[in-house]
Amino acid sequence: MPALIRAITSRIAMFLGMLATAACGNFPEPATEQPRLSAWVAERYGTALREAQIVRINCYSERFEKPVVVQQREGFHIYFPYEAGRPLVVFLVEMRDARPVVKYDGPVDAVFGTLTANMAWVIEQAIRYGQTAVNSREAERRAG
Repeated sequence: MPALIRAITSRIAMFLGMLATAACGNFPEPATEQPRLSAWVAERYGTALREAQIVRINCYSERFEKPVVVQQREGFHIYFPYEAGRPLVVFLVEMRDARPVVKYDGPVDAVFGTLTANMAWVIEQAIRYGQTAVNSREAERRAG
C-alpha cells in the first residue's frame, strides 16, 4: 500500500508541476551548440546522466521562480526550483546517441569557470532527482 500511495503522490506532484510550468507560458530555449561545454558535461556527467535515464535538462529561466525541467527516457518529467542566491544560467542539455549536447547562447570562454560551476549544481541536482525517480519506479515494479 505505501508504494501505491507514493505512486499516486508522485503523479499528483508531476501534474501540478506541469500545470505550473504551462501557466508560465512558452519559454525560449538556447539554440547555440557549445562543443566545449558538451565535452565538459560528457566527461564529468555522461555516465551518471545515462544511469539516471535523463534525456534532457532545460534550465530555461532568468527568474528564480521558474523551475528546472528534467525529462527522463520513459517520458517522465521532474521539476525542481533553481537555488536562490545562485547566479542564473540558461542552458539546455540533450542526450543524443548517449552523448550530451549542450546549448547555451552566451560567451563561453570568458566565463567558463563560473558558467560550469553553476551548470554543475543544476546537473548534479537533476542526476540526484533522476536517480531517485529511477529507483522509485524500479521498487514499484518489484513490489507490484
